[in-house]
Amino acid sequence: MSLTDLVSQLQIFSKSDSHRQVLDVGSKILGKEPSNLAVFKQCLVAFINLDNYISAKEFLEKHASQVEANQKESIVELGYIYYKLNDEKALEKLNSLGSQSRGFKHILAQHYYRIGKYNKALAIYRDLLAENITEETLDLSVNERAVISQIKDYSTETQTEPVSATNPNSYDQKFNSALIQLRNHNYEEALELLHEARDQCKTALAEYEQEELLSELAPIDAEIAFVTNLTKGAASAKELYEKYDVSKLKNKILKIIIANNLSSLEETSNNVVLYKTLGFPNSLHAILDKLTIIQIRDLQRNEILLAYKTGKSVSKSAKKHETQFPESLYPQALAEISRLTGFDHSDFKSANNERLVFRYAIENPEKIGLCLFSCQLSVEAGKYTSAARLLETVVKTDSSVLLRPAVSRLLIAVYDKLDREGSRKQLLLSIYEQLIAAELTTVDQLWFLRFVAFQMISFDDVKAKELFQRLDQQVSSSDPLVSVVLGNESESTLGDIETLIGDVDVSALIEQGLKPLVSGSSSTTVIKRSSKVEKRKRSKPKKLPKDLTKQIDAERWLPMKDRSYYKPKKGKKGKDTQGGVVDQAAEQALNISSATTGSSTNKKAAAKKKKKGKK
Repeated sequence: MSLTDLVSQLQIFSKSDSHRQVLDVGSKILGKEPSNLAVFKQCLVAFINLDNYISAKEFLEKHASQVEANQKESIVELGYIYYKLNDEKALEKLNSLGSQSRGFKHILAQHYYRIGKYNKALAIYRDLLAENITEETLDLSVNERAVISQIKDYSTETQTEPVSATNPNSYDQKFNSALIQLRNHNYEEALELLHEARDQCKTALAEYEQEELLSELAPIDAEIAFVTNLTKGAASAKELYEKYDVSKLKNKILKIIIANNLSSLEETSNNVVLYKTLGFPNSLHAILDKLTIIQIRDLQRNEILLAYKTGKSVSKSAKKHETQFPESLYPQALAEISRLTGFDHSDFKSANNERLVFRYAIENPEKIGLCLFSCQLSVEAGKYTSAARLLETVVKTDSSVLLRPAVSRLLIAVYDKLDREGSRKQLLLSIYEQLIAAELTTVDQLWFLRFVAFQMISFDDVKAKELFQRLDQQVSSSDPLVSVVLGNESESTLGDIETLIGDVDVSALIEQGLKPLVSGSSSTTVIKRSSKVEKRKRSKPKKLPKDLTKQIDAERWLPMKDRSYYKPKKGKKGKDTQGGVVDQAAEQALNISSATTGSSTNKKAAAKKKKKGKK
């Protein structure tokens, strides 16, 4: 078949959406004419339509020269494939070309959102909004709010409020606005917006098929149930989740999220059944390319924990998880203890487990997840000294772990339990050195910086202030408390303390076992203290005798009566010292001087009889 015939076939297949035939014919054309850009792009589109990105990766590797030569011309198609493959390095390489393609910018923003680089995603969406393309404005405003909802306190982003206009008729925009309120812990406002979004969705899609309406309502209802769990408790949330027949949902992501959330509210002892109900691990693998990085982390942790509880090997999955999420240490700990002979998996907190894990952890301080797990067991057993020793070994092995809040804050808490104030101060100074030298970019790192600064203010206010200043420079919005510490604002700006504790249910906290910090009744008794200052008298040390250098008495250890130079006073010859009595008893037991002792006793007895005879 000629090249012309192949091109004609390719056009026919492209129009009829016969994507597999497009790939077959396109591959043959590229074999004869490798530089054909149009055919190359059609093949990429076919892979995207088939949702077959593994084969697309193999195709790109096979035609590497074509990829290199036509990166700018194929930037949207290549970018989308790299996005689906989660190939950040390849995407950044495309981004370095400086393309102004709006399609590629959308892909790049979605990629940044997916991997948790929210500031970069927000910057791109705002650049696109600034271009003022009317038909994209609503979608961009929805995406802008989705990104903002994920930006937490202490972000380096300076503007965390939407700049795009509000559209009262968009339930998608209202849904994301509710997520922003949820981020700000305004639960009532979030619920109100979610219910409004739900009503608008039902009205807008009233003529749609029931299945399509359900797929649009499901994410809103799942979020309502989640917020209800936070405000009214598990029982109320469970009722909302159970209204859904998860099997009817076509959206695989919603299926697993709703099933996972519902399972977290139920008490079950059969982990095998739960593992099958959630469809692990296949259900998770099928949606990985559609999840955000945070969702992947949390769901993978759940899958590994359930797999461990069902007796499955978790070593490979835990290793893969650790590579992708170095800060997520729990799976590593599970993998390590699963290999320990003699570990009681039915009772984590047993005394034998604590000893066994501690011995293994102290020999492997580089395995931080295992060491933290061991410390937790030691703390539960009240062995704070063991916990401190292990954490100190971890820090000694690699001092950079001090930048991990999980390690540093735990060691500080253990020192507090042991009343080791000196060790605590020295640890904080070591953490300070690490923080000053490190590049802090994540929200967790900035919160940790704040924590350390407040801990140090009691004994080194200069260094504490240095940390506060760095925090104030890096975060987007000023922290009122930090501003007061730095002297930028007065204490009156902090407001009334009643507004901070007004929503706290004290009785519920006490029922959960939290002990009150102050007694219920205050004493009105005034204790008068004497204002007189008494000078403490020191006892002077006794002076050494002048004749100390003379010959020391060799018999000084013997009782006085038994010394060779002893001479008793008149009238006290018959009395024995305690040492003499003891020695005399010993002599009697060994038959020493028995005749003399017996004779003396007989003479005394005879004298007494003679005295009585005279009367």
